[in-house]
Amino acid sequence: MTSALSSAILLVYGLLAGDAEELFWNLFVFSAIISLLPYLAMHLSCLKLRRSRQGRGAGYPARTGRGPGVVIAASGALDKSH
Repeated sequence: MTSALSSAILLVYGLLAGDAEELFWNLFVFSAIISLLPYLAMHLSCLKLRRSRQGRGAGYPARTGRGPGVVIAASGALDKSH
């Protein structure tokens, strides 16, 4: 059902577009924007989880914003021996 609807919309837009280049770039930009929508949803859910878990006691460790990767990256960046 969805593929038939999207194909019909694409065919109608193909008939209304000025030329093939305009059709290509419009579809390219549209698909780039659509492919970023899941990331927007993930960021919003991450913010919601941070707010809902803030200040909880047992089972939820305090968030310090630091991890072992920060120390490793900093030590590698500051190493001037080579």
